[in-house]
Order: sequence, then C-alpha cells, then structure tokens
Amino acid sequence: MRRVILWAVVAGCAAVGAWAYRADAEVKRGQKAFQEAGCTSCHLTGGAPSLQNVSKRLDRKKLTQFIIDPDSVYRERGMQSLNIGYPRMPKPGAKPDDVDAIVSYLQTLKD
Repeated sequence: MRRVILWAVVAGCAAVGAWAYRADAEVKRGQKAFQEAGCTSCHLTGGAPSLQNVSKRLDRKKLTQFIIDPDSVYRERGMQSLNIGYPRMPKPGAKPDDVDAIVSYLQTLKD
C-alpha cells in the first residue's frame, strides 16, 4: 500500500514538473515570437502602451483576437484606441502558430 502511495506521489510530481516545463517553454517561445513579430519596436520604446498587467484588462480570448485582427477589436469599440494618447495598433506580423504562445507570454507580464 505504501508503495502505491509513493508511486502516486512520484507520478503526480512528475506530471506537475512536466506541465511547468511545457508552460515555461511556451512563454519563452511567445517572448521570442513577440520580438520576431516586431512588437517590441513600439511596445518597448514608448510608441505604444506598456503591456505590463495587460491580462488584467484583456482576457486570453480578447488578447488572441487583438493579435490576430486588431481592427476587429477596434470595430467593436467604434474604432477607438484602447489606450488614449496612442494610435491604433496595426495588424502585427505574428505567425498564426505563434499567437497562443504570445498570449501566454503577455499573461506573464506583471509589475
């Protein structure tokens, strides 16, 4: 019985470790894709708003929509920018396969 419990604990720890590794790899891939899509040229230079805590304002679904088709979000808002004082975001050059990873990365950006 003790061996069964021990194996259950070991298996559980291994599963958690594997999940954490995959999640970390996804975030790193998202950060790289964010840079490759050219997002840093505006979001890290002051030409666009900081994305710190963006996941507090936009959920995963809205972030995904915004990356894939920002104009669809602007149409929902009457073509208003999401951040006063900044221009509307152009459609980024993110590859479709990278969008989920970019969103995972954005959700880690905290103060």
